[in-house]
Amino acid sequence: MLKSFTYCATDIEKGLKPYTWYKYYVLHGAVENRLSPDYVLYIDSIHSRPDLNKERVVDELSTYS
Repeated sequence: MLKSFTYCATDIEKGLKPYTWYKYYVLHGAVENRLSPDYVLYIDSIHSRPDLNKERVVDELSTYS
């Protein structure tokens, strides 16, 4: 049996885009878990925005160092 947990935002601004580092997380996970190439391309097509909090960017991306 495989257990999982999913977060689902329900009250967000229309047009809100994920931070670039978060999109990287999702894209990296999709590739690492061998999701279909079409789905990986779909994730990659999602527009993201830079996070102006440089400290947070470094902290979030340090997972991959």
